[in-house]
Amino acid sequence: KPITPRDRYSAVRDSQLIGMSGYSKQ
Repeated sequence: KPITPRDRYSAVRDSQLIGMSGYSKQ
């Protein structure tokens, strides 16, 4: 299926949240 802007935004937001959480644990 084509990637919609909403899906792309969700993926970026999830990746940012994961990166922030990983950075906090350090």
